[in-house]
Amino acid sequence: MIDIYAPWCKHCAVLEPVWTSLAERLEGKVMVGKVDGTREKALMKRFSCEAFPSIYYVAGPDTRVYAGLRTLQELEKFAMFSYKDVKPLPFYRSPTSFVGRASGNLIRLPARFQALVKYLHEEKKYSALAILAGILGVPLSTGVLLVYMLDVFFGARARSRTHQHRD
Repeated sequence: MIDIYAPWCKHCAVLEPVWTSLAERLEGKVMVGKVDGTREKALMKRFSCEAFPSIYYVAGPDTRVYAGLRTLQELEKFAMFSYKDVKPLPFYRSPTSFVGRASGNLIRLPARFQALVKYLHEEKKYSALAILAGILGVPLSTGVLLVYMLDVFFGARARSRTHQHRD
């Protein structure tokens, strides 16, 4: 089970001791964790988290959203068996599905890109102009190569059809 929380949230602060007790009670039975949604925005997006705290039960490809009382007894009951009574999220909304992982990677892309630029500039000592040229050059050259390959493949077919019609 995962609790997505915010440090400033009063409801999250009230849940904290209950969540700690739940983790102790379920040790060895169900994994219990928490994620700071204000720091892990990509993960928060993958879970489609819209409020704090949000509690999810994740088992393989299935993800279920907990919407009951936030008492130790109710949370434990949900974690052990009543999660089965809640319909899992559809595959396209599940954070563990291909779609969920892909959207998480897409959301992380700007941060990874920023880290790459920082690494190239500070560690490898590339100038900003060289980094920009590389960043623009790779997709541009890939696009030109793709257009050339399409032209060779489809252009040859079109030219052979044109010659057949003339004969």
